Amino acid sequence: MVAIKNATRALCTTPMCLQLAGDFVKNLSPNYKKIDPCANFEEMVCGGWRLRHEIPATQTAIETIRVMEEESAGVLRAIVEGPYPGDSVHSLVDQDNFETMQLAYNTCMDENELKKLGVAPITNLLDELRGAFGGDDWSQPLLFTSRIGTNSLVLMYVASDLDSPDVQLVHLNPGAGFSLPNQDLYTNTSMLMDEYAPIVASILQAVHGNGSATADFTEQARQLVKFEADLAAINPPRSTSFYELATKASFPEADTLAPRLGLTKVYAALAPPSIPPGPGNLLWDKAYTGNLNQLLETTPRSAIEGYFTWRVILATQSLVLADEIFQPFTTLRNRLQGVTTADPEPSPRWRTCLASIRSNLGWVLSRFFTERSFTQRDLDLSNQIISDVRAAYVQKFHTLPWLDDPTRAKAMEKINLLIQKIGYPTSNPNLTDPESLRAYYSGQSTTASHFSNGRSAQAQALRRNFQLLEKPTDRTNWGDFYSVTVNAYYAPDTNEIAFPAGILQLPVFGGDLPSAVNYGAFGAVAGHEVSHGFDRTGRNFDGTGRLVDWWSEEVLVEYKKREQCFVEQFGNMTVYANDRNASGKGYKVDGLRTLGENEADSAGIVAAYDAWLLRRELDGDKEGGLALPGLEEWTDEQLFFLAFGNVWCGLISDDGLKLHLQQAGRAPNWGRIMGSTANSKAFKEAFACGAKEPTCELW
Repeated sequence: MVAIKNATRALCTTPMCLQLAGDFVKNLSPNYKKIDPCANFEEMVCGGWRLRHEIPATQTAIETIRVMEEESAGVLRAIVEGPYPGDSVHSLVDQDNFETMQLAYNTCMDENELKKLGVAPITNLLDELRGAFGGDDWSQPLLFTSRIGTNSLVLMYVASDLDSPDVQLVHLNPGAGFSLPNQDLYTNTSMLMDEYAPIVASILQAVHGNGSATADFTEQARQLVKFEADLAAINPPRSTSFYELATKASFPEADTLAPRLGLTKVYAALAPPSIPPGPGNLLWDKAYTGNLNQLLETTPRSAIEGYFTWRVILATQSLVLADEIFQPFTTLRNRLQGVTTADPEPSPRWRTCLASIRSNLGWVLSRFFTERSFTQRDLDLSNQIISDVRAAYVQKFHTLPWLDDPTRAKAMEKINLLIQKIGYPTSNPNLTDPESLRAYYSGQSTTASHFSNGRSAQAQALRRNFQLLEKPTDRTNWGDFYSVTVNAYYAPDTNEIAFPAGILQLPVFGGDLPSAVNYGAFGAVAGHEVSHGFDRTGRNFDGTGRLVDWWSEEVLVEYKKREQCFVEQFGNMTVYANDRNASGKGYKVDGLRTLGENEADSAGIVAAYDAWLLRRELDGDKEGGLALPGLEEWTDEQLFFLAFGNVWCGLISDDGLKLHLQQAGRAPNWGRIMGSTANSKAFKEAFACGAKEPTCELW
């Protein structure tokens, strides 16, 4: 880093530091010096952020992560619309991959051609679907919808065996059969029949293209909406994880219980011939599958056919350009998102086409993004931060008095076995190898037909997933978690964390930033994801990803006591909309439903701080790091928490807040900042708060 000395400490003056420091200063509340950080840290660090941002007309909230996505979209657009990069590591195959991506994008951007086609591609596809109706079971419509990228009735996919995580088998998961965002919406009968069903009817009329009046489809729409509501009613509660309900079975056993699904036929059509439907290669929710079969037996065939028709339309509507379906789909989307814009405007076409490229050729796009936006130094530093966070957890496990020795040993083993995926994959596909990328997409065709390109990509994705049955679990596989993604995850069934290059950008991470900033922002995100290995879901899996109870009864009692503290802390929290039109009405957070994320936020910031202290000791940096220009009065410790808070600045409307509290599994951003800092002793010491002990503490 380039540094100059001022009267007290050295300043970081790299371009990255100057940019971030400027943003941090502007994000502070205009009167931040008068605000007590112990009472309202969120307002202190985010008050200026809210003054500088507005919620887009088609949304009900905006936050730092969303702004990062917008900035990333600008970079990605420049990539797909620009020439093959002249400073790229050239090869003919690499350039061919780039040109294939650009062909797909330009085909999507050809609005004149798409408008000429209108809804005809969907109409023709529905003609194909009708040929799948009429059998003794619903296997053929299930196959049809699977191959165009949507799941109907059940979610059928290949993943790890919960008992033997190195083995891949078919999962038959509830939760994929209805079209609205979550099953709770189906309890509102008046909304379903008075708002949702008429929109469905108008779209059905548009795609059938036969000049029929909208009223002709009213009954069909009402029937299929009622069927979706019945599906939602037999689904397990959203708070129930699949692993809690899943048992093993054979496909013949499934056919006996649920003959209307014809699951053996579906499997035979999708699985490699080398993997016959033997015993124990199906993991399912038996009760749901049985209830689903009964529902199929008692529902009129016309309603089920209408349901499959609607699923096909939903899966393909983004592949056409036609006002007659754009308007009702936008009305439906806005209604579900709480947006009240009277005359919805289409988003710029480039956004739609960029989303299509991300979905269909995401690894090719990721290859050029990482070359542009993620260096080897970034990779090394982010790996170091995560390794330090893991070391902090091990240190914590050593000191927790309520862990007994056997449970402590298993917890440390799980941390040591944790797989960390950073930036981009180096196998299946290897993002740095053009031949590997070409091989990955070898079964997929890209032509001058946008609709055909979408269908080909979805069919190839399905084939690729079922080919996993042929080999042991590939723990290097990133799936479709592309490097351009601005997010991260923890997967309990493989005990892995992944942080793509998209999340490793400002203000979350930067290779030229002081360690206090990187550990306060990215370190807390990393600590959050690691903690999911020990939350209500993750703690049920061991270090290999096997579903097994490795907790002693005594330790579990202590664990649940500490969990209850978080339930009560966040359950007693009142949150408010904070946009310019906020009503001032307070809303309660559901402390139980948001428990896992709230615990992860609090554990993440504690682990990140401890990791930062470990790194300072290892590097001999006990005197403190570089200051940021304009923030010289902030100590390193305070800068750590300033960086943390900036990741979660946000604006949300009343409608957005109500929607968030109904659907999201985490506290609103204000609660994330205030709850996490209340649970950090280091925060209270850094800002000289009165009471130093955390409100709640788990790890």
